[in-house]
Amino acid sequence: MVVGVCLKILGDARGDIMMIFTREDAIRMLEMLLSRDMSKGIFLTELEASALKEVGNILASAYLNALGEMFAKTFIPSVPVMTLDMAGEVVDYLLDEPGKGEMVAIMIDTEFSENERNFAGHLFLLPVLSSFAAMMERIGA
Repeated sequence: MVVGVCLKILGDARGDIMMIFTREDAIRMLEMLLSRDMSKGIFLTELEASALKEVGNILASAYLNALGEMFAKTFIPSVPVMTLDMAGEVVDYLLDEPGKGEMVAIMIDTEFSENERNFAGHLFLLPVLSSFAAMMERIGA
């Protein structure tokens, strides 16, 4: 089971960005953010789901801002959507949209720590091919 937070990339480039956390890492993150004991499992209340979406939004925005500076482009994240399911289903949710065609995926592993608490996530940047080509051209690749 994983938690996926998906956002559309709008602005000068198009695509999607997704943060994926294992169930265990999502629980650790919620325990840290909300000062709650989540040892009974993950039953997402509205507050917990909102917290996970906001983390995805903040992280996606930070990555998109950094990429925007590097490529001299404006990347705007959409409102986040969160899903909790098996890993394959979460990825399929993003990849099964009509009209996707060929795609490029860039994966960035991310680790977070606060005192002795650690958790990790995987960020997937999925620009449409025309946006990816423009990014590569900008950096001379």
